[in-house]
Amino acid sequence: MKLPSLLILLLASLSAQAADAVQPLAALRDTAVATVLAQAAPSARAEALALDDRLRLPACAEALRSAPEPIRGGQVRVAVSCGAPAAWTVYVGVRLTDIRPVLTLARGAQRGEAIGTGLLLAQERDIASLPYGYFSDPAQLAGRQLRRPATAGSVLTPDMVEAQKLVRRGDMVTVVGRAGAMEVRSQGKALRDGAEGDRIPVENSSSRRVVEGQVTIGGVVEVRL
Repeated sequence: MKLPSLLILLLASLSAQAADAVQPLAALRDTAVATVLAQAAPSARAEALALDDRLRLPACAEALRSAPEPIRGGQVRVAVSCGAPAAWTVYVGVRLTDIRPVLTLARGAQRGEAIGTGLLLAQERDIASLPYGYFSDPAQLAGRQLRRPATAGSVLTPDMVEAQKLVRRGDMVTVVGRAGAMEVRSQGKALRDGAEGDRIPVENSSSRRVVEGQVTIGGVVEVRL
């Protein structure tokens, strides 16, 4: 009669120990890091931020679940959760770094300055902390100019550049009017800056009539008649 009683006591003791088991915080951090790296580039590195050592969570009896929030400024929060035997969720901060060469300005430059290879310098930067984007290939900047002044060492981002203006307001341009196979050429004054493909108004030098046309290579403005 004593053996069953001992078994019952042993099982009760094991159940109590299991109920008192605490989830290792390292497992939460490892899960958060693995979740972020699974969605990042192979060159990326991730590090979990510290958790409060006083945190005591019931040990999870199933695989931990995780869901990352959007990355902001090289950091992301990952919701690590458990469903059994007790449901809980902990947000683990993860710092993401991804060092790659990006294009920067070799010197200070002014608004409207054409971006040539002499103006570019490749430097290593953490792209995870570049939320506005970057360029890595000089070919991506062909035919572009600065939209605003920038200092030496500035990382070039898409919002800093624009298509190079082929026509400036006040320039005398050739206006080509086309209607099928027919072509009529005249001179006019551009009333607005224009890059290739832009539509700008042009004042005809003879008639003073204002027409709108598309800027093409060579600064010619093409008008469909």
